[in-house]
Order: sequence, then structure tokens, then C-alpha cells
Amino acid sequence: MYKLYYIFCLILREPISYFQRRKLAKLILSDWNRGTKFHISYQKREFEKVKKTALKLPFYKKLLRDNELKNDPSLKDFPVIEKSLIKQLDKQFKSSSIFSPRSFQNTGGSTGNPFYFFTSPHVRDVEFAHQNFFFQRINFKISDLIYTFNGTKISKEDQQRNKFWLQKRKYRNFPFGSVHFSATLLTEKNASHYIDKILTDKPAVLRGYPSTMTFLAEQIIRIGIQNEFSFLKGIMLTSEVIYDKQIEINKKAFNCQILPQYGMTESACFAFTYPNKLEYYCSPFYGITEVLNENNESVQIGEIGEIVVTSLSNHYQPFIRYRTGDLARYGGKENGFVILKEIFGRTQDYIVTKWNKKIMLVSLIFGAHLKAFEGIDKWQLKQTIPGEVNVRITPNKTWNKNYQEEIIKILSCNNEVKVVINFGSDFETTKSGKQLFMIQHLK
Repeated sequence: MYKLYYIFCLILREPISYFQRRKLAKLILSDWNRGTKFHISYQKREFEKVKKTALKLPFYKKLLRDNELKNDPSLKDFPVIEKSLIKQLDKQFKSSSIFSPRSFQNTGGSTGNPFYFFTSPHVRDVEFAHQNFFFQRINFKISDLIYTFNGTKISKEDQQRNKFWLQKRKYRNFPFGSVHFSATLLTEKNASHYIDKILTDKPAVLRGYPSTMTFLAEQIIRIGIQNEFSFLKGIMLTSEVIYDKQIEINKKAFNCQILPQYGMTESACFAFTYPNKLEYYCSPFYGITEVLNENNESVQIGEIGEIVVTSLSNHYQPFIRYRTGDLARYGGKENGFVILKEIFGRTQDYIVTKWNKKIMLVSLIFGAHLKAFEGIDKWQLKQTIPGEVNVRITPNKTWNKNYQEEIIKILSCNNEVKVVINFGSDFETTKSGKQLFMIQHLK
């Protein structure tokens, strides 16, 4: 009965949603291009809706009873919430209405720590409106094809036929792709089958993990067919930390705009860049983005902090001041769009010394402004035993002995950690094909 009710609600609201998405996409584009201020009234109105829902939930009702939260709180009055707390208290963060339409979601592929939650239908509207805005910037048309590289599972039968992709229904093309390639199965030996599929179908947009797209781009450069991709309008890179060198390689191979994007399944942040750049702009229509220090205070421009987000669209299970676990260098605001100058690894990334002391990478590496960064195209850290860390580096032409000595000196933590450096490009990935910066498998 409930399932039929949800389906009925979705069908009933679809025509209305279509016009709402188009209107929102125009508001975003207007604020972005002409510097209007539509986001101010929009954000205020949507936050009041989310707050109204939140204050009815058991967790926040208790804070009100205990006078730990004002009766009419502003955003800054709300506590910063950890994912672990939401998992622990679960139902205290969800609406109890059985008739409220919602969708079941989960995340955790990059950390191996699954997180299950619900979203309301409005989340989909806001997501599609932002994707519409994003794709309009590269003159995307509804008839254009989008092909995606992700953790798609491919049957053994298809693999034997050299088919490493799944064909989705055409009406599901926008915004996540009508063909999904397996990122985990891509190798130098079978890359030609991926390339042939792209050259045959001629999609307008390719989207996927930076590590996967860069590997494919390297194969294209190696074969020497860079001039055969004139049909592409853009390459969208998402779901991993992105490096400047990856943008250069993809641009050289595909000869089109490279478009980094940052977001999360929790639907609380949507950030985009100018083509071929790594400075992210977080939409004030999608959510409220803060960059906070360890004391939950806003950092100054140029400082590194944790990205904390508030969703403006999830009215069933609101995310208010939610820790993402991602680190970024704060770049101020531009007409309401919070700027992230750089996005780094995660707050929980650390090295364990031989004395079992945790050293956080945010202070050890990201805040150190290492000269060695200039000589590194890509790198990955792995630790399996306390007091020893393995570093895999893909160096560029400027790499020299001084860079290697600097990395060893920094990571050795005053001789409490043995540092082993290896050179190459065979980086480890998760089951879904994502490439993490720090792999922690302590015995």
C-alpha cells in the first residue's frame, strides 16, 4: 500500500517538478552569470523549511528540552553532526511519517563503512536542476549521449565477449549516463574495447573517476588517436581528489573541456569549476557550505579546514551542519558561492608511528606546502603495520633527489616511521574503482 502511495505521489508531482527544475536552473545561472542575489531569499526560505522539519525530530527536540538549542535557532546555533552519531541514533534523525515519500540511499564505497539514510523527492529536483545548469555550460542538448565510468559490475559472459559496459535505458541518459563502463575492469589490454565503443557511439560527455579517465587518456595518447574525439563536448571528473596533471592528460587526449565536479550522495553540496581549473564553487541553492577548524569555527581565507554542509532539499532526514570528512582550503565567497581553492584527502587520514601514536595527514602533509608537490603527478600512501608507510609516486619530469629526501623527512615523523618509496602508476582502488589517497590496513 505504502509503495503504491509513493509511486502515485511521484507521478502526480512529476509535471510540477519539471517546471521547478527549469526555474531553479535559471536562478542558478542568473546568480552565476549576472551577479544577481536570488540565492539570498531562496536559501533563507529553504533553510526555514528544513529547520521546521528538523525541530520535530527526536534528536533536536531533546536539545530544545534541555535548552541546548534556541527555540528559533539560526544555522550557527545547530551542533555540528558526525556521520557516526547519525548511524548510532538512526531513527532520532528521521521523520516518523509513514506517508512521507522518500528514497533509500547509501554511501561508503570509498571508506568501506556503509552509511544508510533517506532522502525526500525534492532532493532529486534540486540535483537535476543543478546538473541541468552544469551541462548547459557546455551547450549540452537533450539528444546528446552521456557515458559514465564507475563501479558497474559486468557478468563473466559479457567480459568473455569483450563487453565491459552496461546499456541503460535511453530516457535515463541525463544526468548520469545511458552507458556505464566498468572502471574496475579497465586495463591496458582491454582499453581498446572501451575506446572503440566510444568512437562508435560518439557520446557528447564522458564522466568518471579522475584516475580511471586519466588511465584511459594515457592509452589514447599511447596509441596516438587524440584527434578522433572531436565529437566530445566535455569530460566530467568526480568522486576522487583531482590533480592538475590529470586535467592536462585528459585535455591532451580528448581535446575538449575538462570539468571537475565535487559532491556527495548525501546531497548537501554541489560544487563545480571553470573548465580545466581546480577551484570549486559551491552552489548556495543546493546547500550551505562551511569550512571549519577543529573547534567548529570558520577558518580564514587560505586556511585548511573540514567541509561541513547543510542540505536545503532533504525534508525527510535533514542534514544540518554535517561533517563530510573532506578537507579543503577556503577561498572566501563570490556572490554566495563558497570557494574551495583546493580539496585534499579526508580528516581521518593519519599515520601510526612505531609507538602507536596517530599523526594526522592534514597537518603533516597538506599544511606543510611541500616543494615535492611540484614533482609529483600522483601519489598514494599505504600502511599495514605501525611505524612503516609505503609511498607510491608517479613523478613528473621535474622530480629530483631533494624531493624524495623531503618526503622521507616529513613522513618519518622524527624517525618514528620508516618510509619506503616506490615509483609507478599501479595504484590500489576500492571495489567500486575509486582511488584513495591513504590506505589504512593496520594488522
